[in-house]
Amino acid sequence: MAEFHKVAKVSELKPNEIKAVAVGSIEIGVVSVAGKVNAFSDVCTHSQCSFSPGAVQGDVAICECHGSEFNIHTGEVLAGPAGAPIPIYQVQVHGDDIFVEV
Repeated sequence: MAEFHKVAKVSELKPNEIKAVAVGSIEIGVVSVAGKVNAFSDVCTHSQCSFSPGAVQGDVAICECHGSEFNIHTGEVLAGPAGAPIPIYQVQVHGDDIFVEV
């Protein structure tokens, strides 16, 4: 059963920069874009590269290994070589605390 886990503080995030966090063995990228916090798998589905310590461009996370692009809201592949979407995680913000549902 999925539950929310505290993973970071809003004050720790720099706009558009991906912060790597982990819930157990699940690697998650957390990013603030235009004041909204998003969370998605920090592992590219193409070659298992990490998106962090990279940044997003608009609503797009780009894997620096091979250039695959993903929508950070839906996980959809926008440009290959990746063929499978990345998991997206629900986020709750309470004060300065960020919680992600895993």
